[in-house]
Amino acid sequence: MQWQPITDLPVTWQDLVSTELSSLAEAWNETYRTLKDTSLVEVFNERLRREWAIETGIIERVYTIDRGTTQLLIEQGIDSSLITHGATNRPVSEVIQIINDQRDALDGLFAFVSRNETLSLHYIRTLHQILLRHQEYTEAMDIQGRMGLVPLIKGEWKRLPNNPRRPDGITHEYCPPEHVQSEMEQLLTWHHIHLNQEITPEIEAAWLHHRFTQIHPFQDGNGRVARCLATLVLLRAGRFPLVVNRDQWVEYINALEEADGGDLSRLVRLFDQIQKRAYLNALAISEDISLTSKVVVDVIDGIAERYRQRQQAQFDRVLQVANQLQAFARQLLDTFASSIEERTTSLALPITARVSINNESSIFWYQGDIVAVAKKLNYYANLTRPRLWARLRIEDTSNIIATNAEIVVSFHYLGRENRGVMIATVFLNLLHKSYPNSEEEMSITPESRSFRETHPLIDEGFIITHADMNRLEVKKREFKQWFEQAVTVGLAEWERQL
Repeated sequence: MQWQPITDLPVTWQDLVSTELSSLAEAWNETYRTLKDTSLVEVFNERLRREWAIETGIIERVYTIDRGTTQLLIEQGIDSSLITHGATNRPVSEVIQIINDQRDALDGLFAFVSRNETLSLHYIRTLHQILLRHQEYTEAMDIQGRMGLVPLIKGEWKRLPNNPRRPDGITHEYCPPEHVQSEMEQLLTWHHIHLNQEITPEIEAAWLHHRFTQIHPFQDGNGRVARCLATLVLLRAGRFPLVVNRDQWVEYINALEEADGGDLSRLVRLFDQIQKRAYLNALAISEDISLTSKVVVDVIDGIAERYRQRQQAQFDRVLQVANQLQAFARQLLDTFASSIEERTTSLALPITARVSINNESSIFWYQGDIVAVAKKLNYYANLTRPRLWARLRIEDTSNIIATNAEIVVSFHYLGRENRGVMIATVFLNLLHKSYPNSEEEMSITPESRSFRETHPLIDEGFIITHADMNRLEVKKREFKQWFEQAVTVGLAEWERQL
């Protein structure tokens, strides 16, 4: 791929904006005010910083650490005694030094933000020096195409091209050394302009990260510096550090390649998902209050007053939003059902498509399915509070097809406590011919699993908060895109199973 000078944000950048993170941020800010003086937030932030420091080196293949050891280091601290023989591919002392350097760089970002300093080329070069303080060599290819170790230059722009050759033999060209200074100056010029344009932090972080990697100004360590710059943008906006972990590496690389082609949307979505995960994990720490009596003593007075005066009534507004989205989901499913029946009728197929929503007697259906999807998506589904569902059921009335199907969207509270946050998930149930067909039979055995297969249709749940009542139309547009994609996946999966 031939090098091209960097470009500014596209004029259509507002098409990439999502309100979901703003809603989560508001929910977290409510929770944070009750927890800020406790140790819970401090412990959570410390573990997140350790994860960032460890994973940023893993995805760059600087070192490897197995998952069990990684979790141990996150929970107990960066300590060489926790790394057993064979858990990493480099000497333990070297790995610990590199991780500590990366942690120092992250701590420096927090300090930089607290001082409200302006991002400069000098700071970026200093950041590179800190990140690679104990890395003395890097891999490079000589003119004969042989890989070998060469001394690493820290804190200075590259002196030679650093264009990698992909597995398919194509060379990916980065900015030539002679243009690095001017390209970096242009990068910061645009970035400083963006700060006054109310660009959402995830979009600016994705743009700054990608354009920096297009330049690739250093001999090595560019990916780590890029994630530092993205994190800096997020921290300024009160967000969490950008933790790209090893499981997201493929999606991360694919998103960067699409951005190389001019489409930044996939990278923005990935950054959205990473921040969303951090917010959900942060909200979950509030549930640990009941586990520590000392914490209860510290915060109970403030919590009680907030709850008595306004919090519960405010948080309950999220159910109003969910009711609106359930009705909207029913409309969307009606459209799908009409299209299905119109097509099957024209082809003389004995297939019906019916849409329904829960009533008082059926509101508790699909409990096992909801929990199974929640476990896959790593959150706690609260089934003790009100919940809603809507369903598209597709049946072969002649029993020629062995498998019927139902696509279900569930709206339920997220977490053990009511924090004014609900989540929607979508799953496909494949109903084999021995499974009850009538509503009466279904109500008798709603939890039967003998002849039913459940398949989640989404990788991320759709977050709803009490604040969304103030932006309901925007929320509906976002829900429509998310939901229609899930239903389309479900219909394709049903067809594949026939």
